[in-house]
Amino acid sequence: MQGALELLGIPYTGSGVMASSMAIDKVMTKRVMLFEGLPTPKYVLLRQGSYGSAEVSAIPDALGLPLIVKPAREGSSIGLTKVTERAGMADAVAQAEKLDADILCEQFISGDEVTCPVLGNGSDARALPVIRIVAPDGNYDYQNKYFTDTTQYLVPCGLPEGEEAVIQQLVLQAYRTLNCRGWARADVMIDKVTRQPYLLEINTSPGMTGHSLVPMSRGRYLLRRSLHRGAEDRRARSSSTQGSRHLRRTPPLPTPLPLDVKLMNTFTVVLGLVFSAMVLALAVAWLMRQSLFNLSAIRMQGDLVHSNAVTLRANVAPKLAGNFFTVDLERTRAAFEAVPWVRRAVVQREFPNRLKVVLQEHKAIAYWGPEGDARLVNSFGEVFEANQGDAEAEDLPLLNGPQGQAPLVLQAYQLLSPMFEAIDAVLEQLELSGQGGWRARLDNGAVIELGHGSFDEIQTRIRRFIATLTQVSSRYGRDLESADLRYGNGYAIKLRGVTTRNSGDKEDKKAKR
Repeated sequence: MQGALELLGIPYTGSGVMASSMAIDKVMTKRVMLFEGLPTPKYVLLRQGSYGSAEVSAIPDALGLPLIVKPAREGSSIGLTKVTERAGMADAVAQAEKLDADILCEQFISGDEVTCPVLGNGSDARALPVIRIVAPDGNYDYQNKYFTDTTQYLVPCGLPEGEEAVIQQLVLQAYRTLNCRGWARADVMIDKVTRQPYLLEINTSPGMTGHSLVPMSRGRYLLRRSLHRGAEDRRARSSSTQGSRHLRRTPPLPTPLPLDVKLMNTFTVVLGLVFSAMVLALAVAWLMRQSLFNLSAIRMQGDLVHSNAVTLRANVAPKLAGNFFTVDLERTRAAFEAVPWVRRAVVQREFPNRLKVVLQEHKAIAYWGPEGDARLVNSFGEVFEANQGDAEAEDLPLLNGPQGQAPLVLQAYQLLSPMFEAIDAVLEQLELSGQGGWRARLDNGAVIELGHGSFDEIQTRIRRFIATLTQVSSRYGRDLESADLRYGNGYAIKLRGVTTRNSGDKEDKKAKR
């Protein structure tokens, strides 16, 4: 927002682009604080795609329990989870991952939670009184921040005067380090044992409503200042009043309106508003019934391969009811999305009598299900039904697995298919069993048991298999018939026309006969 305002030449208050962008990124804030020697809780950063279940479950070993898991770039404690046991790590990470690709896991500091606003710029900036936050069960999350009436905000904070001064000085250092200006608010945790304050984050655009924390602290600051000046102001007012009392005349009081006149005026205003609303409603109803607003055209956009505008209109038009104002856009959208090959439809009104529809078709990536009864899977891993004859020319692979697992199987196919190109093979079928085992079938009919495990484990087995398959098959001059990669220290293969039975066994059998 600050960058957009600067590009448009619009003045604004508060911190600039650099300070705001660093402060909203909690990890970047921590790195700056640590570089400047300012205390902040230990942390572990999980970047998208760079961690698995093993890395997640190991975080409590590094940070201890309890710990905090939250999105790296969010505010208002949205997506924040306090993890008290190792088993809760996966759910906490999944919750934060919905809001940000990068996840911050942070050491939990047990003790007082406080916040301290700052006003001003550079060396002239000053810290306002510290506010101590007392939340139910010590959990100051989104619910307790905005919807719970039992959360307490204590100002004065009740901390020793020297301790409050240390926190104010620490917050001022962080404020100046990030080059904040105007106003901001820093959140701090105080270790209950060592009384060491730890910076959590800085909010460069804190709330400024009547019940927000910055105005609350500002009010306390003004109260302190007024107490110092109160005596002098009262003396000045007292002497001024005594010196001019004999010259002052009391103005006459206005005559109040009688009660019946007040009621009549109120009734007249209310009646006028009701009549105006009725006239307006009638005018709108009359206008909406005019033929000018009857739907006359549907304009469609989108890259349509398997559908055409004529067919779509023929399927959808009979289901439309109403005019430009009354047509049900949600029902219209559902009608379009019920047409085969249509994945998504966005319907908008175009004044005065048209609809604009932006369509997205399914892009078939594979077949889904058992042979002979397969449906189609699109590029999002969604299973859909359509005329498979339209997709037969595309030579699609066949995927299969338990219900709801199409996205996972498609992801596995996209990871594993390129690996078989090294042996000039095409992955034609990939199946996930109900017990979690993977099986592949190549274009030459070879069946490969891939076994259980993560994608990394399966890829490791395939690399080991591919690295030596050519050497083994060349030795016997035979093609692969099947392979079993489920062994921990190797794999088993079967080549077409090759048996492990010793030729001497046949001679022994003949001799016995």
